[in-house]
Amino acid sequence: MKKILTITFSVILSIILLNVILYYIIIFSYKFNPRDYRIFHRENFAIETFMNSYEFREPSGLEYKNKPSVIVFGCGITNFYTSKDDELINYHLSKYTKRPVYNRAVGGGGLQHAIIQVQSEELDDIIKNSSHAFYIISAMNDNLRLRVTPGPFSEAVYALDNQLFPRFVYNKDKELVLYKSKCPIIKGSILYRLINKIIATGLYTDKIKSFNLYKKNVEFTKDHIIKLNDELKKVNPNIKFSVLFYYENENNKDIKGIEKELKEKGIDFVFLSSLSPNMDLVDDTKYRDMKTSTPTAAAWEELSPLIAKKLGI
Repeated sequence: MKKILTITFSVILSIILLNVILYYIIIFSYKFNPRDYRIFHRENFAIETFMNSYEFREPSGLEYKNKPSVIVFGCGITNFYTSKDDELINYHLSKYTKRPVYNRAVGGGGLQHAIIQVQSEELDDIIKNSSHAFYIISAMNDNLRLRVTPGPFSEAVYALDNQLFPRFVYNKDKELVLYKSKCPIIKGSILYRLINKIIATGLYTDKIKSFNLYKKNVEFTKDHIIKLNDELKKVNPNIKFSVLFYYENENNKDIKGIEKELKEKGIDFVFLSSLSPNMDLVDDTKYRDMKTSTPTAAAWEELSPLIAKKLGI
């Protein structure tokens, strides 16, 4: 018994020390102020805190307030934090359609961040006055990464944030609910986040589709899309919701497997690479900033009319 207690104590102490070491490596490597980030204190994600603290992009085209608006959700490819307003889709889509366009994309965020915003009820007035909403997914694999610890692990906002990163999980009725940990100090620890990050970005990839993990991610993504659509419809039954894939293409057979089910629910599925055969969104530096892997202003300028026509905006 004494030996078991000794081993248990040693393991716990080792985990604590590893977290402390990782904390100071990040702090000193990136010259962060230790007063800004705690080593162990962690809390569950709170929607209210997020909605009050995140700096969302200002909408474009408010001068067209008499026309129905459009809401755009997404991650960093839709709203990269250093981008100027005229380099983003909201500017170019508003300019083309003569409508207000709300860019509610969250850099480093995923589908869960769109669902959370709608559930907060703070977008109710915007949703009620919108005819269309769509979510831009960069690629299916990336959606899994965006549910764990998005950017580089060393970024304090992910590694050291006192709130757990938001994610939805299935309850006993197989409904998606916002995850709440019974022990945030463990699930939010730096070591746990590092391991989770390695698993999500190193294992759940298309390289191991044979293990069925990738396909489970496709189904999980599908359920997120359906939930987002349902939440939007609760506020505005007439709003049209679509999903736009940026880097994925129509040849992905796994995605084809969920496309039919989503279309049956009235959700349009659009592969942006299919809108214009002359646009190489992956390798052409005219359309992709290779340093940030985000679309350029030229990409959104050319894509916006194509998206508007495809979706009937």
